[in-house]
Amino acid sequence: MSVVTQPPIRSFRLASRPTILLVVGAATVLVALWWALSEGPPSKGSGAASDPDEPKQEVVLSPAKMSAAGLKIEPCERRPLVNHRVVSGRIAYDEARHVTVRFPVDGVVREVLVKPGDAVQQGAVLAVINSPAVGTARADVMRRKAEWEIASRRAEWESQVATNVEDLVGLLKNRPPLTSVEQSVDRKTLGDYREKVISAYSRLLLAETLSKQLQSLAEQGIAEGRTVRERTSNRQVAESAFRAACEQAVFDARQNSTTSETAADDALRRLQIAESHLGTLIGRKEVETKSDGDSLSILEIRAPIAGTVEERRIAAAERIAAGADLFVVADSSRLWVAADIRERDWNVVSLRPGGEIQVQIPALGNRRFSATVHYIGRVVGEMTHTLPLVASIDNSRRELRPGMFARVSVPEASAQDAADVPAVRTAALFERDGQKCVFVETEPGRYRSTPVEVGRQSEEWTEVKTGVAPGDKVVVEGVFVLKSELLLEAEE
Repeated sequence: MSVVTQPPIRSFRLASRPTILLVVGAATVLVALWWALSEGPPSKGSGAASDPDEPKQEVVLSPAKMSAAGLKIEPCERRPLVNHRVVSGRIAYDEARHVTVRFPVDGVVREVLVKPGDAVQQGAVLAVINSPAVGTARADVMRRKAEWEIASRRAEWESQVATNVEDLVGLLKNRPPLTSVEQSVDRKTLGDYREKVISAYSRLLLAETLSKQLQSLAEQGIAEGRTVRERTSNRQVAESAFRAACEQAVFDARQNSTTSETAADDALRRLQIAESHLGTLIGRKEVETKSDGDSLSILEIRAPIAGTVEERRIAAAERIAAGADLFVVADSSRLWVAADIRERDWNVVSLRPGGEIQVQIPALGNRRFSATVHYIGRVVGEMTHTLPLVASIDNSRRELRPGMFARVSVPEASAQDAADVPAVRTAALFERDGQKCVFVETEPGRYRSTPVEVGRQSEEWTEVKTGVAPGDKVVVEGVFVLKSELLLEAEE
């Protein structure tokens, strides 16, 4: 049985060895060929593959990533640009809207009605103070007012008398009957001149009547010539006395009227001086003067402007000295930003009152605010060699606080001198390996990192000298997302 089975086995082993070697060799050739075609090194002179050490320049985003990135594209365009200098500054109170309330005389605080942070309207009562000096000033005003009222009434009366005396004298020139004269002046104010003038007129009428009667008798031969002459003389004396009485009455009446008007004017000036003194003490013109003795010395301290109580420096029952600061009231809806223009910037900075500048506040996340130039100082600081710049800034939202640090951007030239240059949004710029770059959209979803050379810069725009041209589509929002994608793809 062993003779039958052994020969077939031996012949199989001898026949299969060359076949196995042939299969292995063919497989090796196929693997080598596949590696050469797919992953092998490129041949010299071929540009199909990129250098692995070269940085990646392009980012490709899917539609979903584009939507999530929130990209915004704007073309590079030519526009006028002005260089700016950034100087440091501080937010401060507007001096016209910042008032320190002081008390000019000694006193005692009775009551304090507000605290720091309270919003007050103009004229609101802040505190109540008792001051004897204020009471004395009020009493002086009351006395001067009474004197002026008396003098005014006297001047009015004298003026009326002078007018009536002149009217009376004019009436008597026509020699009306005495009864008619008395009826005409019955209700007119004449003072002492009524008796003086009318009495003289009455004597003149009597002398004229007697003279006429005696003249008639003399013509009839009944009266003596000497008696006629005496009566004629008496008439002449009476007429002279009447004229003198009229002239003196008119003069005296006018003189008294002028004197009384002068006295009234003097009384008014003294009243105004007293009121001005009281107004200086209380900080305003008092409409109603106190009459009660105890209330004469009570003074209500009122807010001079509408705003916020920034500081309170007194307490109830506290004795205060003349000139003491009581409150600080400020309207912070508009503030100042104060900066210093350095000596080296004097010749290049172009600013005028009313011009607009940009202010950046680091404490508010570098937010930017517009401000209007209020004035530029004329006196150079002795120690700092700088000129003060003050601009007015809106604070209606109460976001800014006095004392905040600010960065103030001031233009080096006027808008008329601005150069028309290719520019992109400043937000489009980013740095890569120490080089300023922007992302240019080559086609939707493809963005190429492009180095640029920048020039002058404003608050929102930057000049690009090389790298991009007007019309190129530049990414202005979402730059950080593209830069992150670029770095991630480079690491992969």
